[in-house]
Amino acid sequence: MYLDSKKARSFLFFSFAFIILLTIFSNIIGFKHLYDVQNDIYQLIETQNIQMTYMHKMRTLARERIIKLQALINENDPFRQDTIISEFHELGGLFLEKRELLMATTLTDEELTLLKIQRQIARNIVASQYKVIKLIRNGKNKKASDYLHTYTIPGQNENISLMIQFILYQEHQNLFIKSEAHKKMQAAYQTVLLLSIFSILLTVLVASIVIKNITAVIKKQSEALE
Repeated sequence: MYLDSKKARSFLFFSFAFIILLTIFSNIIGFKHLYDVQNDIYQLIETQNIQMTYMHKMRTLARERIIKLQALINENDPFRQDTIISEFHELGGLFLEKRELLMATTLTDEELTLLKIQRQIARNIVASQYKVIKLIRNGKNKKASDYLHTYTIPGQNENISLMIQFILYQEHQNLFIKSEAHKKMQAAYQTVLLLSIFSILLTVLVASIVIKNITAVIKKQSEALE
C-alpha cells in the first residue's frame, strides 16, 4: 500500500533527520575515540619525560655531593668546611625531594625494581659519605681522602650507573610507546573509517527507501489525475 502525500512528507522528514543524527553520532564516536587514543599516548609520553627529568636531576645532585666532599677534603678553614657541609646537606635534601616526586609518578614494576636497588645502594653511600665528613671533622683528611676514593666514589658510581640504566630504560620505553602509538592511531583511523562507511551505507539505504516511496506517491498521484 502506497503512502499518501502527507505521510510521504512525514516519512521524508524523519528519514533525513535519522540520517543527520546517524552521521553526527558516528562522527562523535569516531572523534572521541581518536581523542582518547591521542590523550592516552600524550599522557604516557609526558609521564616518561617527567620521570627522566627527575632522574637526570638526581644524577646531577649525586655527582655534586661527591664534588662537595672532595672540596671539603682540600679545605682546612673550619668555617669554610661548615659552609661546604651545609651545601652538601642541602643537595641531599634536593635529591630526596626529586626522588619523592619521581616515586609519586606512575611507575612500572621494572622501574620500581631499579629504584628499590638504587635506594639500597644509596643508603650505603650516604653512610660512607658521613664517615668521610666525620674523618675530616677529626682532622684526618688524608684518611678521609683514601676512604672517599676507595669506597665512597666507587659506590656512588654504581649508584649513578643505576640511574643511567633507569634513564636508558625510559628512553627505550619512549621508543616503544611511540611505536605502539603509531599502531593505535592506525587502528583508531580504521575505526573512524569503518564508522563513516557504515554511516554512508545506511544513508544510501534510507535514501533509496525514501526515493522509492516518493516515486510511488508521485506515480499514484499521476494515475489519479489521469
